[in-house]
Amino acid sequence: MKPDMFPDFIEACKRIGEIGCLKEGEKVCIMGDRRIEADVIYALIATAKMFGCDPYVCMVDEFEEWMVPATIAPAVLNANVVFHAWPAAAGAFGAKMRRTGARWLSFGDLRTIELFCSEGMRIPPVLLSKIVTTTWAQIEKGDKVKQIRISDA
Repeated sequence: MKPDMFPDFIEACKRIGEIGCLKEGEKVCIMGDRRIEADVIYALIATAKMFGCDPYVCMVDEFEEWMVPATIAPAVLNANVVFHAWPAAAGAFGAKMRRTGARWLSFGDLRTIELFCSEGMRIPPVLLSKIVTTTWAQIEKGDKVKQIRISDA
């Protein structure tokens, strides 16, 4: 990470922690694959630490799109919060964990530190939280949504 990115890095960590409603003492699993820059993994660790959480990383070489690989599943189950980079949250494993109160947060579009520190991370957490909550509600109900329109004055 370039030194001039540090203020944006800190702001992005704060936003992600707020969006995830991270609480002190929570276990945060960072689930990723080799296509994610190491700096992004470290940024998510820093985010968890910033909020007093206990982060740990589960990495696989190749991800399985709708599944949590069996090799890391037991570790993922221990988490209160799962940061994930692929659509595993939409599979049966992620749905079961969410029903027990675990929160799943995708960072699939933030695979580089430049994207992590970008303006896209400056969306107000309240707005982003509403978007994510509403979208997941539609997914959980099985609605056939093909297009979602998002606007903010």
